[in-house]
Amino acid sequence: MTSSSKLANRVVLHVDDEPGFRGGQRQLLLLAKAQIRDTNGPRPILLVRSRGLLGAASVAGIPHQRWLGANNPLGLLQLHGQLKQGRRPIVHVHDSRSLGAVRLVASAEQQQSLVIHRRIDDVPRDRSFTRWKYARGQIICVSNAVREVMRGFGIEPARLRVIHSTLPPDTRPLPTHAESRSSPTEGAPDSGALRPLDLTAIGALVEQKGHRFLLEALAITKLDHTLRLLGSGPLKNVLLRQRQQLGLERRVQLEPLVQSGSARLNPSSDLLVHPSIREGMGTAVLDAMWAGLPVLASQVGGLSEVIEDNVTGWLIDPQNPRALASKLDELATNEWRRPGWLSEHGMAGRRRAMHYFQFTKMVSAIQQVYDRCP
Repeated sequence: MTSSSKLANRVVLHVDDEPGFRGGQRQLLLLAKAQIRDTNGPRPILLVRSRGLLGAASVAGIPHQRWLGANNPLGLLQLHGQLKQGRRPIVHVHDSRSLGAVRLVASAEQQQSLVIHRRIDDVPRDRSFTRWKYARGQIICVSNAVREVMRGFGIEPARLRVIHSTLPPDTRPLPTHAESRSSPTEGAPDSGALRPLDLTAIGALVEQKGHRFLLEALAITKLDHTLRLLGSGPLKNVLLRQRQQLGLERRVQLEPLVQSGSARLNPSSDLLVHPSIREGMGTAVLDAMWAGLPVLASQVGGLSEVIEDNVTGWLIDPQNPRALASKLDELATNEWRRPGWLSEHGMAGRRRAMHYFQFTKMVSAIQQVYDRCP
């Protein structure tokens, strides 16, 4: 990674008000790690709420402070103190609440060096305060879909820069995915001879991830596919009740997310299922691609920019359990007819990730945004 000399003496203050450790916080951590290693680049400082992010920053030697939050008056004082410490700090905010706090506290001069990371494809609320928040700063959009949302909100195109989220290369050996049963290549297979798929889903247990539609789909598939759902969030108990009501206790496991990267993926998994209703980018999908695991995902947000339909995975309509169930059975049938067919798509995804989603390119592109800060 090459940094311009003008950034060598700058500080970049990363501000994030999310209490959990999700995809956005993981991206922030990876970016800060790259910046702390680059002696010619800006020096990162984290002002964040996430305990998981704070712990990881401590291990990585990244300067950090636990933030009391954007809605806490003492948190605003913390932010003001951090802004006063750095000489012309670049202020990189990673969520909407942090943006509001920075706009309230930072001076007009400091706001000239404001960078906003927009990772969700939700349309911002049409309120005067929201429009005021987004009236300043350069905006990094993690996908073209996010950029179009922000353009529709009225942001000038010159302030928008698409920089896809990426992950560092995974150099570990590829996992050995479940081997398919040998079978004839012609004729209609007997459903009793088909092997159900081992599925994985990763994501926060929130409405926008669409997990309830995945459970509904599993209840009506012809084959007894199994699912390992990794994540935590406010809908955990709702999903557990739904699992019981649908009689899926033996086929669906809900587990907390305790690892990061492709280590989260079960070596025996056949497929990552990502049934989101909305999605800015989807780093879990990138994890799967790096691991050579094919992906079945909703055609929403930035997912169609990551997945090449019928080549590296498959895209289907969101919120449609019947279509999802039918697709799962279809994929199992195709794998039965041609053992290794799923793995071929997974390896195509790995090649796509290596070519289009290089981590160093993302970091360099963000540095170019910083270069434009006075």
